[in-house]
Amino acid sequence: MQLLTAGGLTEAKQFASGIGPPKALLDHNLVKQAHALGLSVTPYTFRLTDTGRFKTLREEMSYYLYDLGVDALFTDNPDLFPRAKINE
Repeated sequence: MQLLTAGGLTEAKQFASGIGPPKALLDHNLVKQAHALGLSVTPYTFRLTDTGRFKTLREEMSYYLYDLGVDALFTDNPDLFPRAKINE
């Protein structure tokens, strides 16, 4: 995805206030670069059937929100949205 490079983010800033990439494409560096340009980061889609390496959906969403620092996220399960960081 060309828009998820440093140059692509700079280009996106010309017409967007945020990015909404698939969650699998995010890392700390990309979130930091986007935020440095004033772009919000809202990955998709968090659902019970696709938690990857995480034990629970709430744990996965917590990682993206509190460790990676995304601004929001798209989920099929808003009832499981973590209200505070899960201590492990």
